[in-house]
Parts: sequence; C-alpha cells; structure tokens
Amino acid sequence: MKNNDRRPPLKHGTGVWYGGHVQGIAADLEKEYMYYSYTTDFCKYCFDGTLAGSVGGFIGHIGCMCFDPEKRKVYASLEYKNDEIGKGLHSRIGSGEVKDGFYIVIFDVDGINGTGLSAEECGAVKAVYLKEVVDDYHGEGLCGAHRYGCSGIDGVTLMPLPGCADKKKYLAVAYGIYGDVSRTDNDNQVILFFDTDEIDDHARPLMQSAPHTSGPLCRYRTFLYTGNTTYGIQNLEYDPYTGDTFVCVYPGKKTQFENYYLFVIDGGSPLRLTDVKGTGEIGLNLTLLPAQSSYFPLGNTGIASLCDGTFYISEPSRTEDGGYTTEAVAYSYDKQKGFERLV
Repeated sequence: MKNNDRRPPLKHGTGVWYGGHVQGIAADLEKEYMYYSYTTDFCKYCFDGTLAGSVGGFIGHIGCMCFDPEKRKVYASLEYKNDEIGKGLHSRIGSGEVKDGFYIVIFDVDGINGTGLSAEECGAVKAVYLKEVVDDYHGEGLCGAHRYGCSGIDGVTLMPLPGCADKKKYLAVAYGIYGDVSRTDNDNQVILFFDTDEIDDHARPLMQSAPHTSGPLCRYRTFLYTGNTTYGIQNLEYDPYTGDTFVCVYPGKKTQFENYYLFVIDGGSPLRLTDVKGTGEIGLNLTLLPAQSSYFPLGNTGIASLCDGTFYISEPSRTEDGGYTTEAVAYSYDKQKGFERLV
C-alpha cells in the first residue's frame, strides 16, 4: 500500500455522525489521513482514528469524493435540489427549500484543523457550479423530463481519458440517474470530464443563501451503457494500478438487465463516437470490461484505490440511536477473483 515501513491500517473506523450515511471516502497516504463525507459533514481522521477536523453546515448532499495528493485538495459532488431526496434531507436538517444546483465542492484539507467548522466561514471550502448538469436536470430528453434521466451528480474521480496516450488527469463527474423503469433513455451512465485547472480557476467561496454560478463547461461528455441503475453512479474510482475505473451503483430494477452492483471501465479502450443507446443521439461512448461486472455489493458508499492492487472499501452501519458510522476496510482486487477482504 505504501513504500515505507509505516503502512495504512487494514481497517479504519469513524465516530458516529447524524447528518446522513457515509457517501464517499478518500485516503491521504503521504500525511496519513482518511477523509469521509457523511452527507452533510466532511470529516478528516488520522490513521490512528483521531478526529483531526470536520466541516458542517451544508444544506445540500455531499456525495462521492476523491483526493488530489499534488494539490492537496479533496473534490466532492454537492447537490441542492427539491425533489424527493432533497426534501427529505432538508426536513432532517431543518432547512427550507433551496434552489436546485449542482456543484463540485473543494476542500483544502491542510486548512481543516478544527472540528465543527462552518462550510461558509472556515475559508477552506470552495465550490464550482456545473451548468450542464443543471440544464440536463431541468431539460427534456427522448422520454420526457430530466434529460438522460438526470437526477444530479454523485460519483467523482480524477482519471485520464481512457485509451489516450496523454495521461493528463481530468475530474470525471458522474450523473445520478432516476430509476424509472418505463423509459429507455436512462440506461446509460453519463460522465462529464472537466479540466482540473479550469475547475480550480472557477472555484468561489460557498454561500448557500446566495449561491454563485461560476463554473466551466466540460471538455468531454461520455456515456457508459450499463442498463439503468438506481440513482446512477454512487462512487467512481480510478485505479492507477490497473489503469481501469471502478463504477459502484445501487442495482436497477429493469428485468432485461443483469442489474449488477459493480462495473469496470476499460482504461485501455479509447472513446468511441457512436450511437448512445436509447437516446436517439450520437455521442462519445466508454467501454466496459463485462467479465469484471459483478454483484459485489460494497463500494457504493465509498471506495478508494491505494494504487497497488488494494483498496479501502466502506462498510457502513447504523447505531441504536439513529446515527451513522463506517469502517474503511482493505481489500485486494484480482481481475479473475474480484475483491477479497484482507482482514
């Protein structure tokens, strides 16, 4: 996992949080921290289990996240919306209606050194507006409202374009997809690729009472034909060791599909400009590794590559008083055997 004598723990647990279940995890191998998103809270833990920092005050939904060790920033998805999910979240945290908006939220992790910090006041949090996602969420597709079945965003990762000799990494942002079994235009995962420098240039302080609209357009809009899933890609994780990207979902309910929990994007196959099934459009298609699709049920609440053939995978649980907690547990991955727990 790490090229020195001090290796990451095989299991890492958090305390109990009450703003919602764990949505994503990230590992900082250099400075020995783990980062967690608990829906309305961002948490920074030392490898020894000590809580080193936390940021709260979000009235939106923090989802999957990824860590850039060079910039020392965590990028996460952040949703504000007034659909069924958003209204449930707002009622739990006591907020009124908020304007629909989809953002990448950026945490300067070295600036988060206290607990209970305010997302709007601590100075270590910025956000970037994703206009294209908002447009698709409110837009019309082949089968009606919400183009491509867009319900917002969730999965994010830093990854190169598959099959590209240039290994420049982009911020890949995956749509949430409504699980409507009556339509055909929601059977693809939609993943947008953003230039990370452009993301950083458009970042502004988070002001939830007066949300900004500063953000770049994506460089590439891509599609991954998996069949419909329940709320799209929950966690997306590029693995430098294999060169592939792991797609963790809640399985769909359309009986004509296998309804897997896990898909893998082939890192060696370039984008293909061809039909986007079910949409009546032509677009850039990613390539699946079908033999690696599986019913492995974990990863949809957090997965983090350790860049050496091993991963941390979130194993969440509830407490008797209604709280949420998780353990990040080490797994190995083999293309024939899949994931195997190491402890």
